[in-house]
Amino acid sequence: MPGSALYKTAIINGTPLPESYEGYSFHGYETLPLPTETLTAAEILEFRDKAFEEYHSHPPFLEKVKNKFGQIAVNNINEMLKVKLKRKILK
Repeated sequence: MPGSALYKTAIINGTPLPESYEGYSFHGYETLPLPTETLTAAEILEFRDKAFEEYHSHPPFLEKVKNKFGQIAVNNINEMLKVKLKRKILK
């Protein structure tokens, strides 16, 4: 985020940053995570989105949610997982 230490380091290092404020949203089409020394921003985003889906669809996780909050909460999670976020850098 602008003003953070990571932002300042990215500026110093010449790391590409989002062109709009939307690019800082994890859920936005324009999202642009910081790359690492070995992974591109696209690789990080692809991994993050896949991990989110795998975690939230994992049967033991869903069972814990069901036991604590009920089937309605599980249904809400399953509905959420039907929404596939479009990502500009993953096209």
